[in-house]
Amino acid sequence: MKIGEFIRQTRLTKGYSLREFSKMIEVSTTYMSKIERDEFAPPSADKIISIANKLGLNSVLLLAMAGKISPELPDMILAHPMEISNLIRTVHNWKPEKIVQLTNLIQNQLDAKPA
Repeated sequence: MKIGEFIRQTRLTKGYSLREFSKMIEVSTTYMSKIERDEFAPPSADKIISIANKLGLNSVLLLAMAGKISPELPDMILAHPMEISNLIRTVHNWKPEKIVQLTNLIQNQLDAKPA
């Protein structure tokens, strides 16, 4: 399913009219209609995050549907480009469950360290 169709179905499920929802995310009704019909490219990452928040969706997943990433990630990657790139290459083909296990292990280690 394309992102526009997904947004439209979710908006309707939540009971928002197109006009009401457009006002909520501060865009014109015409613009939102074209987004929902996939006539325009997906909006900016910030607007997608706003849409996700208003619809109760996971912004990371909605950004991914739009072919975008969270705005804070480039700065994080650029802070440690070699290390982050190597980490991503290492886990790239892992099953999601294994990545979650690794993330939890790291978080537990960080939480266990005294401040």
